[in-house]
Amino acid sequence: PSPCRRWTVTGPSSTRARIRVVSLTNTAIWDKSDRNFAILQTAFITVVSPRGGENWPIGSRQTINWDSIGVTGKVRIDISRDGGSTWTTIIANTPNVGVVYWNVTGPATTRARIRVVSLANTAIRDMSDRGFTIQQVQ
Repeated sequence: PSPCRRWTVTGPSSTRARIRVVSLTNTAIWDKSDRNFAILQTAFITVVSPRGGENWPIGSRQTINWDSIGVTGKVRIDISRDGGSTWTTIIANTPNVGVVYWNVTGPATTRARIRVVSLANTAIRDMSDRGFTIQQVQ
């Protein structure tokens, strides 16, 4: 039996995709998929930092990082100070480059979370895994 090969699926999206396998030594030997199959573009955002557990003093400059795949256009950055129940936008429109700097504002909380949202498709979003602290400077 011949060994199985893995293939990393790439775009573009299609509902009429097929695979064709051709012999390298004799191109007259080949086969193709019997039916169409779908390749669907998957898009996601993952907040990398803050993940949770950090302490950010009010007035400090902090880095918000995220990864994204398949996300077009810009993103919005939101903050929750109540563990994710309610959100306030802190950066309404920024390029999707995976990093933004934020001058931390109050009020203080131990339940802060950051959320990154695609502006092109607001269903594509992610937030910090756990709460982090925004603290008043002593």
